Amino acid sequence: MNLERPMRTTEVPASRSPGGLGSGPDKPRVLVVCEEDSVSTNLMAAFSRAGLCAQLATTMTAACEAARSGGFQVVISAPVLRDGSWRRLSDMGSHYELEFVIILVATETEAEDWAAAIEGGVFEILDPQQDLPMAVQVAKRAGWAAYLKGGSSRLEQTHPPRAA
Repeated sequence: MNLERPMRTTEVPASRSPGGLGSGPDKPRVLVVCEEDSVSTNLMAAFSRAGLCAQLATTMTAACEAARSGGFQVVISAPVLRDGSWRRLSDMGSHYELEFVIILVATETEAEDWAAAIEGGVFEILDPQQDLPMAVQVAKRAGWAAYLKGGSSRLEQTHPPRAA
């Protein structure tokens, strides 16, 4: 029995975003990977208010499927979900040569080995208790990092990827 909640996508009308959704590195498409409702709700609302397209995946399997589409420049993830960790996303992205940037949302205890995470390619680690108000700005910086890594061709898309 599959108890997974479906992925949710927040779309912002193109009229609020010159050039449409995801039309530049400062308007990246964001994949939020989180099981915790309070964190995911706050992140999705913040991205919506900022005019960024965001999609929520509540399992690592769903996140990998969504990220594999190539339609995301930024992935904001809890370090560990019940079916895997951020490293699974990172490995999948490397395997398929995807240019998304990973941001972790973790408490101090969850990210006790944050240096290894940064060395492993994580762009930033945000504390869900203190740093969520900065998530939009960090995602925009990460969008530029993805652009500079070579993900610029995916920024030209005007529609979010469809959930499987």
